[in-house]
Amino acid sequence: TPKLADVFQMLCNNPEHQALTVRHGEDERRFFFSPAGLALSLGEKKLGPIGQLLVSLGKISEAQLNDALIAQRKSGKKLGEVLIEKGLVTEQDVQGVYRMQMEEEIYDTLEWPDGEFKVENFTDDQAPQSAHQSGFNVMSILMEAARRADEWGNIRAYVESLDDIYTKTPAWDIREDDPALDPKRRSIYKMIDGTNQARGIIEKLLLPRFEVMAIL
Repeated sequence: TPKLADVFQMLCNNPEHQALTVRHGEDERRFFFSPAGLALSLGEKKLGPIGQLLVSLGKISEAQLNDALIAQRKSGKKLGEVLIEKGLVTEQDVQGVYRMQMEEEIYDTLEWPDGEFKVENFTDDQAPQSAHQSGFNVMSILMEAARRADEWGNIRAYVESLDDIYTKTPAWDIREDDPALDPKRRSIYKMIDGTNQARGIIEKLLLPRFEVMAIL
């Protein structure tokens, strides 16, 4: 039986329209491979909506997001398009978040300890119309997934559970208002207050679990 990572690699190298369905318990995800790129349909996304992710990454504020959501409802456009038209983010910012969403779905799927999958052909009219097509090198994603698997061993040596609560020690000397500080780290540091579990920080900020745990 081929490994799921090998199936991903094979389908990315296949110019045909192929759909990969992966099931694990009650969870199901479908990945659509085509010359246009990779699209995802079905299943619960590991990361949140694009707007909240851009807020967590420090690209926009909550107020700017709320204004953009109002404009989106009026125009019927995608939120990313509205934010770009308003000059709040760049096309690169939006594509980066789409890529982050897709990467996390692949990483999480590859971590499933068991399950079943099948590959079948599909036509353009069967593809998810609302899904974002991501054209990137899945091989780099598979290599990163392998790296994360190794790094998790080191992280678990310090982090026993997602239910752990974190607090700053008296030796804490990081200035959270330092403009040079990465916005992602700043968001995480602000939530280290002795009340938030690691799980809560991940759910609140909607950031990748691996990245949050590595920083903690």
